[in-house]
Amino acid sequence: MVTPEQLEAVLDEAELDWEALTVVLVAGATRDQVLTTLGASPEPAALGDVDWDHASAYAVVEIAGGVLALEHSGYADPSLDVLARLSSFGGSAAVARSNIKAQDRFGCAADGEVVFDAAEYPFVEVEEKQPLPSRLRPLFDTAWVDLDAPDDVEPEADPTLVAITMACDVTGLEPTVADLERAREATYHQVPVLTYLG
Repeated sequence: MVTPEQLEAVLDEAELDWEALTVVLVAGATRDQVLTTLGASPEPAALGDVDWDHASAYAVVEIAGGVLALEHSGYADPSLDVLARLSSFGGSAAVARSNIKAQDRFGCAADGEVVFDAAEYPFVEVEEKQPLPSRLRPLFDTAWVDLDAPDDVEPEADPTLVAITMACDVTGLEPTVADLERAREATYHQVPVLTYLG
């Protein structure tokens, strides 16, 4: 499985800025299924034509094993209901999101049910980590900050890279440089913003 370091190299080569980014990975789905479930407009939109005060846009492409969706504001990540529905197509779906406020979300779902989700996952309490698949715990903890620690401790790894890496692990999907470049250059479709927490 891909590591955060390998993923960073892929993102850099694809010239993809992850400071404000939503990555949605959906195993076993088609592009049309994901667009529809995300509530995207069927009409294509150039990024320059998006009404950024009220909307954002996703580029959605099929990759080996499923679908990759990219959104470049970090404010149009899917709601819990949408994440759950995305996982019903091929058994798993995941979201990794970062925005300009450095709010890093990680969420994953399996077979139509949300398994784990946190709007700012590096700062969850110990007990909130329990639903996380156990195989992800060592990686998760490299970005986790123990707020009860006596001293300020910086995370070992970049939380955004860790979230995307966990999304790859959960779904079994590993976007390549070519996949990311294809997504970045693909047709975009408008979606509403701020749907995650209502």
